[in-house]
Amino acid sequence: MTASTEAANDISQNLLTKEFLIYEAPSSKKVGNAWLQRTETIAADCELLLSLEDSSFFSILADPTCAAWDMIDSYLKNCPRFYEGAAMKISFFSPDPKVSNAQRSVHRQIFLVLLRAAGVGTQNDLCTKVERMDVPLLCDVSVLYGQENEKLVKSLVCSALDAQPPLVTQFIDFTRQVQCLMSECSQATTKLFKNHASYNEKKLASILNFLVDLAVTLTRILFFFPNAAFILEQQGLTVSIPPFYCEILCPLGDYVNSFVGKMDISESRGKLAYVRKLFLGLFNSLLNSNIFERLSAFRTDTEASSEIMANYFSLMRGLLHFQQFSIDYEAQYPFAEALEKLYGESLISCFDHEVAYLTDKFSSLSSSCQQVFTETATVDPLSTKSAVTRIRDFVPSYVSDEKIEELLKRFDGCEERVVNAIMDNCFEDEIAGPSTSSAAYNSTGDVGAAQASSANADEVETIYEPLKTGKKRGAQQDTVLAKGEVDMLKGFYTNYVQTLDADEGKAEYSDEYDDTYEE
Repeated sequence: MTASTEAANDISQNLLTKEFLIYEAPSSKKVGNAWLQRTETIAADCELLLSLEDSSFFSILADPTCAAWDMIDSYLKNCPRFYEGAAMKISFFSPDPKVSNAQRSVHRQIFLVLLRAAGVGTQNDLCTKVERMDVPLLCDVSVLYGQENEKLVKSLVCSALDAQPPLVTQFIDFTRQVQCLMSECSQATTKLFKNHASYNEKKLASILNFLVDLAVTLTRILFFFPNAAFILEQQGLTVSIPPFYCEILCPLGDYVNSFVGKMDISESRGKLAYVRKLFLGLFNSLLNSNIFERLSAFRTDTEASSEIMANYFSLMRGLLHFQQFSIDYEAQYPFAEALEKLYGESLISCFDHEVAYLTDKFSSLSSSCQQVFTETATVDPLSTKSAVTRIRDFVPSYVSDEKIEELLKRFDGCEERVVNAIMDNCFEDEIAGPSTSSAAYNSTGDVGAAQASSANADEVETIYEPLKTGKKRGAQQDTVLAKGEVDMLKGFYTNYVQTLDADEGKAEYSDEYDDTYEE
């Protein structure tokens, strides 16, 4: 036996008896030497794992008594999610470069361990003996590493699915839970609206962060999981997005705007705009996968092409029942451009009536949106005068007519909101109002904004709790049904909500990592 082989065996034996450090995010932004040492230790553990030969590497990860896999799993559940590309340039957690560099090292080493565990780059089938990956874990990997490492993450997901065939069934079962999650989010939003007189920033932040995680994760799995778009389509996700958008996101916008002038809502408003954009993009991604990509594949088959186009026109007709979603979607993804992709170089005359009808409807939606904007910008003098007279009966005499008129313009003619603003003694701020310039928006809602990350907000506590306090992800790996339960999704959908068990630590870590949500 060579010296190198003996050294490898010694390392393997040491790791088998080693108590791996579970990744736990610290409870505050104050970073000391203890956290730096802990982070460096986790990075060193990963390096030792990667230095082992295949047999030792896979035996350690497969050993249920060894905490190596728990360390990796805890990192994926606790690692912060940022919304935008610029976040990777900034350390939200600590300006100390030692801490930032140590965290980046951990992030990279965890990814390399996962790649090897999935069999990417290995020359044998030992990876099939690990079988410790589940769908929530693969979704976490897709979100945390997918943007900067598309090919590798796709290989990782496909390798895991090949090595563990039950994961395919688990993924189908997993997608069935999306509607349940959306329903629970709807219930939490309804509770928020019940006490509409007070601005509950914590609950609002939890709901918005959940919506971001939901939309981004679903968008990512469309790319990395084979046939994900078709499976989600069969679960009814495409047709459920427009009503969900109108029932949840639009009222959330009204709720936030009702507190204009009473407090600073710029961050919530920017985040809400980002959420709306994400759901519009998710809907468009589903259409691209299930309509346009399929149509390209069956372009020479007239019958199949006609069926796909008929499904598309039927879907767009249904979209018209949800006016606000239709208006916003038309603004982002014009129907005229979709027609060009739909027809390509061929024209199917049997859909001329549908094309004419939908073109007229979406054009009118676009025009009405512009008209509403123009009308709200210019208030009729006669109606303003009568409104001022009515408001005068409810407000102090020292409030001038000019200030009331300014407030009417600010609140788009809503007399009740004007009276409330004046009586709450905040009309001076309301007249100035929050800036709607591009600079102000970039500080809150644009993809380059650092503040958009909820991981940067220590004060955001766990308020939204319809999700999840159940089993730890990774338990009962041999039972597909257990992995498909809603409780198993907490590490996947609720990284912002942070409802971890007490022994797993409370994840409030806000450091930089090398991946991010794409815009």
